[in-house]
Amino acid sequence: MKYKLIILLFIVSFEVFSEGGSQQVILVGPTLHYNFGKGDGHFSLGFETSYWYVFGNFAPLSADVGFEYEFISKKIRTYTEVQTGVGLGLSGGLVFEFCKGTKTLVGFQASFWAAYFGGIDLRYRTIGINRFFSPGIFAKAPFFIY
Repeated sequence: MKYKLIILLFIVSFEVFSEGGSQQVILVGPTLHYNFGKGDGHFSLGFETSYWYVFGNFAPLSADVGFEYEFISKKIRTYTEVQTGVGLGLSGGLVFEFCKGTKTLVGFQASFWAAYFGGIDLRYRTIGINRFFSPGIFAKAPFFIY
């Protein structure tokens, strides 16, 4: 399943988007996320850096790194993803989860999102033997845009 999703991400990232030269954008700033998954709602606060690149006639492609703190479980996650989309998009990548008293877990997460600096997402995450599907809303407030 996850290999099919990774292949799909790369296929979508090379679809025809627009004519013209290449462009790049770097965004840095905090994120606030509210998930409806696991039967209850919960907040997480994070920080993310993303690099977006539009090359020629193709859809934008992005690489990002970030971390988030989930208040209800007191877990810290770091992640790195590739993503593509304008208004609607897909992302996927590795996630590392740290929780006091347990070993560090490694997993995969993927999202379908509708957003610019705020919006909705459908996130699937697998960490260790645990699997989660969490719809949510989020806001990003980049303070550095290049």
